[in-house]
Amino acid sequence: KKLESLLTQASAALKKLPNVVDIELKGKVSLIIVGDLHGQIRDLLHILKTQGLPTKDKWFLFNGDFVDRGKNACEVTIILFVL
Repeated sequence: KKLESLLTQASAALKKLPNVVDIELKGKVSLIIVGDLHGQIRDLLHILKTQGLPTKDKWFLFNGDFVDRGKNACEVTIILFVL
């Protein structure tokens, strides 16, 4: 039930967003840019372990190809939606 609720909420939020979003970093906000994950959960967990979780002053930008070929596509998707 919790996973279904998460997926429903994520789907509704994503449908409202454009494909390209302009962002403006103000103040002491840092931006961590993450390249293609390709469903590699170890890579995602390493990034989160070394960089920490997102905060109001630390933003993450994930550049597509989240789950296109790795064997942990579902897990990566769930983690990204939870963030």
